[in-house]
Amino acid sequence: MTLLDIKNLNLGFNLSNGFKQVLYDVSLSVNKGEMLAIVGESGCGKTITAMSILKLLPDIAEIKSGKIYFKEEDLLQKSDFQLQKIRGKNIALIPQDPMTALNPLYTIEDQILEVIKLHQPNIKKPRELAIRALKTVKIPNAEERLKSYPHELSGGMKQRIIIAMALSCNADLIIADEPTTALDVTVQAQIMKLLNDIKKEKETAIILITHDLGLVAENADYVAVMYAGKIVEYASKTKLFENPLHPYTKALFKSLPNMTSNKLIPIEGHPPSINEKINGCFFHPRCSYVMDLCAVKSPILLDIKGTQCACWLYEKNT
Repeated sequence: MTLLDIKNLNLGFNLSNGFKQVLYDVSLSVNKGEMLAIVGESGCGKTITAMSILKLLPDIAEIKSGKIYFKEEDLLQKSDFQLQKIRGKNIALIPQDPMTALNPLYTIEDQILEVIKLHQPNIKKPRELAIRALKTVKIPNAEERLKSYPHELSGGMKQRIIIAMALSCNADLIIADEPTTALDVTVQAQIMKLLNDIKKEKETAIILITHDLGLVAENADYVAVMYAGKIVEYASKTKLFENPLHPYTKALFKSLPNMTSNKLIPIEGHPPSINEKINGCFFHPRCSYVMDLCAVKSPILLDIKGTQCACWLYEKNT
């Protein structure tokens, strides 16, 4: 069952030097009980795509066109008041930095109970629900931890608190924006195992935003590769890792360290800035497969044996 369906989303920022587009016809979908990973370099549009789902956008942002269906209802047509009832309850966000996501002036109990009372006002024993949520995310001495302030907890513990808030309201969709940033490898593994357990046990859909292809390989069901505000490849994890098609995806894999070589192969050049004007395929200035057509016309996503790929290399195969 498709839970979330984004169709042809176009978004940009109104800057002092005019409107600058940052997302181009972005289309994604995620089903119940599945994890979709969105990957790419910093600044490629991963986070702004996710924030568009709940319209948690800066004032200068403007959605030009597109649809975002959640349970077959277009979220872009809902008022901010209507979205407030969905945020946290039906769609929960795990932000990049748990250090700043929690209010340092209030205890963990205050902050979890605020979420529960806001979205489930008829719950008779909200504190018990909060304790149960903390135990679900494997926080020891849950009752004692409720009395703690954020500064008394480690980074991994704070991240678990954020996830507990999402669980306390039984969210259907969790948006995890770089959930393991700044955490050590052991805690990363614990957080990802926790998200996977939630996905399996509660059939929760998860959107994982990351640049860590290792996390993607171990956890995702489907993968969307973004570059400069466009989806350039979209496939199941198995297909993507067995046979990446887009030159950008191939370059990402080549840039990873491996056990057989001491040499890293970086992607030459840099992603375009918001003010750069590039004709044709946005990746062509950095692409080792570039053709004359690439600098003239932008490719669209084509189905190549079950993988969607936007590259002129495959036009003759469709």
